Amino acid sequence: MMQFARVFALSFVLCIGLLFLPFSGRAQVVNAGRPLDVVFCLDLSGSTNGLLTDVRDNLWLIANELDQMSPRPALRIGVVGFSRPSFGKNNAYVKVLCELTNHLDHIAAELYKLKPSIEKGDQIVSAALNAGINEMAWTKEEQATKIIFVVGNGMVTANGYEYVKSCEEAVAKNIIVNSVYVMKSNWFKEISGWRRIATISGGMQMEVTINKKDPISIWKCDWKALSKVNTQMNGTFMWTGNDSSSCRKDLATADSGAFYAGMESFCHRLYYKSSDRFLSAIRHCDLYYKVDNNAALEVSPEQDVIHEKSSFDQRIEALSRIRNEKLSQARELLSDLPPKDLFNQYSSSDFFDDGIFHRIILKVIMKQWKS
Repeated sequence: MMQFARVFALSFVLCIGLLFLPFSGRAQVVNAGRPLDVVFCLDLSGSTNGLLTDVRDNLWLIANELDQMSPRPALRIGVVGFSRPSFGKNNAYVKVLCELTNHLDHIAAELYKLKPSIEKGDQIVSAALNAGINEMAWTKEEQATKIIFVVGNGMVTANGYEYVKSCEEAVAKNIIVNSVYVMKSNWFKEISGWRRIATISGGMQMEVTINKKDPISIWKCDWKALSKVNTQMNGTFMWTGNDSSSCRKDLATADSGAFYAGMESFCHRLYYKSSDRFLSAIRHCDLYYKVDNNAALEVSPEQDVIHEKSSFDQRIEALSRIRNEKLSQARELLSDLPPKDLFNQYSSSDFFDDGIFHRIILKVIMKQWKS
């Protein structure tokens, strides 16, 4: 009886300690390697309808391909939205949608909250740039690569030449600004300003056609089997800490969004989700990482249930065994390693971006990462 009380007390203390452990302190262990900070400043007005879909549905593809680079980057992504009336006139119609983070589920969830299309809004590019440059917690490491993509269209001189000052400030902070112009009929009147943004900031200027599908289809996996394994794997998370509720909701939203986006997005999502990068990004709110996972307990793999009542730690150990089994199954279903094959194509010097959003983003980052 006393031994049980000691085990219970120890488990209780462990839970309480995890519950109040600061987010920033827990998150420090997840990033290793040279930092790569990427901020998207997205024009979400009526003239760019479809851009939001291109970004959120290709988030996992982009993350998987960047993970193939050498050296492997410590990737963080942030998002600024602009040109939507709901963002507020007092904010120049600009809103930081997501701070720089390696928790990509959170980014996806925030983007899926937004309506994919909206009526015309005022486009103040300089205000969006200012938010991207000054309202993000950019890494301070000297070896870091820091990149902004400002994506949209319209005249960049809506409030004069303030955008020039923003670009100069980016240069002073070693941030490369790339401009991606969303093509429309009167592009020839507007594109010179977008080219100037890239020229001042030492970046690249590209053109994108919204909702243009990539003709390369790489996944041939069993979608239904993968979906089942994903659902089973989700049952192994033991959410803990101040961020547990948001982590759980973000995961469900990201899964749902990728599933309804189609097989390509869902398979890229599950490839990312079965990686160590995903598991590290959520470890601050998953009790799976807080115990020794070597102890054994009888588990039914057919039903994925624990047959006997056990101590707190034993239950976690049992769930960890199921987790590892489901991760192995997911990796087996995705074992052809298409992201590596795709990386070899994207990183070749003669690969054509064809105005496709994710190709443009990857082409630019790969070049700037090496330089």
